[in-house]
Amino acid sequence: MRIGVSLGDVIVEGDDLYGNGVNVAARMEVLAEPGAICVSGNVHEHMGNALDVSFEDLGEQAVKNIDRPVRSYRVRLDVAAASATVRQPGAPPALPDNPSIAVLPFQNMSGDPEQEYFADGLSEDLITDLSKISGLFVVARNSSFAFKGRSTDVRDVAGQLGVAQILEGSVRKMGPKVRINAQLIDAKTGGHLWAERYDGDLDDIFTLQDEIMAQIVSVMELHLTAADLASTERKPTHSAEAYDLCLRGRAEYYRYTPENLTNAMRCLERAIEIDPTYADAYGYLSYCHTSAFEFTWPGARDSLDYALELAEKSLALDNRSSVAHSRLGWVLGFLGEFERATENFEQAIALDPRDAGAYFAYGETMNRAGLPEKAIPLIERAIGMEVVAPPGWDFGLGHGYLLQKRYDEAFAKFLLVLGRLPRFLPARVQLARAYGELDRIPESRAAVEVLGEVAPNYTIRSADRMFHYPDEHHRARLHDGLRKAGLPE
Repeated sequence: MRIGVSLGDVIVEGDDLYGNGVNVAARMEVLAEPGAICVSGNVHEHMGNALDVSFEDLGEQAVKNIDRPVRSYRVRLDVAAASATVRQPGAPPALPDNPSIAVLPFQNMSGDPEQEYFADGLSEDLITDLSKISGLFVVARNSSFAFKGRSTDVRDVAGQLGVAQILEGSVRKMGPKVRINAQLIDAKTGGHLWAERYDGDLDDIFTLQDEIMAQIVSVMELHLTAADLASTERKPTHSAEAYDLCLRGRAEYYRYTPENLTNAMRCLERAIEIDPTYADAYGYLSYCHTSAFEFTWPGARDSLDYALELAEKSLALDNRSSVAHSRLGWVLGFLGEFERATENFEQAIALDPRDAGAYFAYGETMNRAGLPEKAIPLIERAIGMEVVAPPGWDFGLGHGYLLQKRYDEAFAKFLLVLGRLPRFLPARVQLARAYGELDRIPESRAAVEVLGEVAPNYTIRSADRMFHYPDEHHRARLHDGLRKAGLPE
């Protein structure tokens, strides 16, 4: 059972109901997976905080028979469960022997929802910087951000994440001025170990971050090595403007729509113009061009040469970055250069054994290489390293299961992902292909119909571009399954 809700005019003629409200509600229903509820933007706006639920922003959706894109949201009845794969129920994770901390997403207090990217970016960068300190266990971004927008007792959060301290706070960015409130909380008592307010100009953002880091190190009585100091003191860019653009660009990128991708590219290109040595900006721009190629979005280049050039530039600027190696490995996988991709993923893991994202990217690249026996353990390792893992990582497991013809397990993963991310195109494609392979034609045709809602004009050629298996056997299986499902050539 799936539900779509909209707010609008409804015309009643006898037993017939029609009108814009009915049409949009029907399109919201198509976006929803079994067991899920999707609502239009006007419903989200009118709801406010009336019910104890959260919403996942699906962005502007181009829907059938509606002239303009419709802002859409998925109702999240339980944020932690709805956003990702969660560890099996049981006792809370045991506290690690080392000092441990989780950085919860800072609240945006700017009075402008468009500034959300800055608060999220600051939180992510604090997580990254703290992770560079040897001897400190830091919960990864995916797990911390599962609690975004939730009103919860920090002691409960700490228990779920398995940490002794929680850092939380708020950010107010008004023009060139920034105010940051931060507090470190003891997980056992819920009491404040330290709280401080920081005011400054945007140009002072790195100094403000350093002050917060110094306070955490002092209160937690951490002892930094020379290597810790060198890694935490290195700043990503000399320009606060370039930094702001990069934060905006990566926030746009993670919305996963053609329009947002275009916005992300513009922000990142401008950041590089301001600071041509900004490694992160090159890395994210490489991701943008890889995604545009993979999804055949408007404006995509016909090859991945430029994405490769950007990834190599990012690594040349920062060859000690696990993320830079992982991004290069990702592009190389799409190019079929699996040996070089493997070398870069192995280097990424050697530089940062706690980088769960590198394990996942490595695993999914091995799926594309037609090596599910190698891919599945890597992806399981990635998921096991997170308290809350991104839903797309379940797709990687499903992809591996499908390559091994473990159909029931693959279906379970694909449907789980689509229940969280209704417009996740790779899962849509592989679900239709799997039904086709099993000659479950009605289900495969229904899957292709929904695929057409998500990606109009998608073809077998598009799928071959997205999953360009080097092995002819796997490529033939992909093509045959999608042909049976009714996807055009």
